[in-house]
Amino acid sequence: MQSQLEVQRAMTALVAGNIDARADEARWENELAELVYASEEAWERCNAFLFGYTLARHIAVLGPVTAVTGDASEAAFTSEFVACAGSGRGGDAIARWLSFPVANPRATAKTRQVAAVTVLLHELRAKAAAASVPVDWSARPGPFADGVWFEFTSDTPGVVPAEFDAAAFV
Repeated sequence: MQSQLEVQRAMTALVAGNIDARADEARWENELAELVYASEEAWERCNAFLFGYTLARHIAVLGPVTAVTGDASEAAFTSEFVACAGSGRGGDAIARWLSFPVANPRATAKTRQVAAVTVLLHELRAKAAAASVPVDWSARPGPFADGVWFEFTSDTPGVVPAEFDAAAFV
């Protein structure tokens, strides 16, 4: 789990740095692509969730969710996921993450995760554009405190208990 906390520290630095630098969409996309590539299998198993959780922690500091996507189910997801991350309710955040709404019932877990990260990133970028920089991050909620590792069977995700040594895979 220590390894996952280190991953989250790096993600936190990336997100806060991009916000404070007023990074454009191309920079965000490039950094996200690098993160996905560097994560390899860990992206699908834990890092996508940890990145989403990191985005939500930053959204929580920047103010109430404004639901920039315009889709009611995505807006509800964003609002609820940010509330979970903002209050440190990790178990609820996992449950919400795994139930991200997609129009295609055959969408894979990876497709759902990319869509969830995209929705959170759009919300964050919209909020960051209106924020005065540099942002005072002292009120930022803490990182996801438990180990997480998703195992997917068919299209049904399951969560491996925190005792699983995910550190070996991050």
